[in-house]
Parts: sequence; structure tokens; C-alpha cells
Amino acid sequence: MIYTSELNSIARIAIECLQDAGYDKPYIYGKAMQLSELDKWETIFWATHQLDTKNRERFAEKIGVPLDSLITTFETIRKIEFKG
Repeated sequence: MIYTSELNSIARIAIECLQDAGYDKPYIYGKAMQLSELDKWETIFWATHQLDTKNRERFAEKIGVPLDSLITTFETIRKIEFKG
């Protein structure tokens, strides 16, 4: 079993969002397993692209960043990385 203490700080926030939304333990466990493989930047990218709308909003609020700013920043980084 994976424990949230084994996840990076951003992944813990993403898991907290899923818990707050009321998802069941097996679903959350599966997402925690996915996130355990990611670094913080990859986790933020995952959260902005894989969470549903309500959980993306919840995630942005928990990390203290407006959702539109968070998404715009990662879209910009993604475009720059593909050109490099």
C-alpha cells in the first residue's frame, strides 16, 4: 500500500482533492500509485490535465494559484519544451 507521506508535496495535495471530492479508497489508491512515479512538475501537469473541472479548481485553490494562470503557465512550458 502507498502512503501519502511517500508522495511529493504536490501529489499529496492532488490526493487530498480527490479525498475531499469523496472518491472511494481504491480509486484514490490507483491515482496515488500513478502520482508516486511523478516529480512535482509532472504532478502539476497531471493535475491540470487529468483532474475534472471541480477538482482542478480545488487543486489550484489549495496551492494558492488562480486556475487560469496555472493552466496557461503549463501550456506555455509545454510549447517551449517541444520547440527545444
